[in-house]
Amino acid sequence: MTDHDTDKKDKKSYSLSERLSKFAVIKPYEYQQTFQKPIKPDADDAAADTETFEKLELKTIRSKIYPHSDDEQVKKLEKEYKKFVDKNDELKAFGCLEKILLLEPNSYFGFLREGDIFHQLKRDDEALKSYKKCIKLNKKDGRAQNNMGNLFRSKKQFKKARKCYEESNKYDPTSPVGWSNLGDTLDDLGQHDKAIESFDKAISRDKKFTNAYFGKAWALRDLGQYKKAIEYFDKVIRIDKKLYASWNGKGVALSDLGQYKKAIECFNKVIRIDKKWKNP
Repeated sequence: MTDHDTDKKDKKSYSLSERLSKFAVIKPYEYQQTFQKPIKPDADDAAADTETFEKLELKTIRSKIYPHSDDEQVKKLEKEYKKFVDKNDELKAFGCLEKILLLEPNSYFGFLREGDIFHQLKRDDEALKSYKKCIKLNKKDGRAQNNMGNLFRSKKQFKKARKCYEESNKYDPTSPVGWSNLGDTLDDLGQHDKAIESFDKAISRDKKFTNAYFGKAWALRDLGQYKKAIEYFDKVIRIDKKLYASWNGKGVALSDLGQYKKAIECFNKVIRIDKKWKNP
């Protein structure tokens, strides 16, 4: 296994800690401890200190930090990563990704999730680099293209986002996520009819995919089809009554129809679900 993005010349010119920094943006605790303290020498080693440790190959350092098999450890780290994401602990989640990339330098999962965290931290240039590494590793896996589209859409670069979602759907046409995201972007571009077609493709792939119903409802509202829009907001509500955004959308469409009393009932429902909207 070789370092990613390094050639033979690079290997000779970088110390191990510098080489590891190619994987680690925020170094996990054990990396810091490793480089700050001498390693306990093996029986046949000369006195081991940090300088000796710096000269070890990655295969050796992996075996010292992670005595188990790479596959076993990577799977464990992927589970830990998901656990920390669920807890919104970005630092520890990032630490898991760094370890994955140390064990498996060409990990699609590692670079994909690294890109996601960079995006959450608003470090979008670094996120794009991570997504592009994914695409280089496996162009036919549409997840990186989809997530890159999310990044561009958040920056209101809708044409770039559209291109990414179209590429994603080409390689992963069965996923409702890409079609729904494409629909949102087409709606952003004012192409409401095409957006509805895309949302319909997402719904055909997953009848309970609320994002697609929600997006279609807004596209119908943008077309002035307020009653139809309300039907689709209601579809979202039937699937999940606690999605306050669907009650808000329904309230907006009812206001468009002049049904203000019913609209206020919907807006009050939003406040009951999430108190932060009481004084936005």
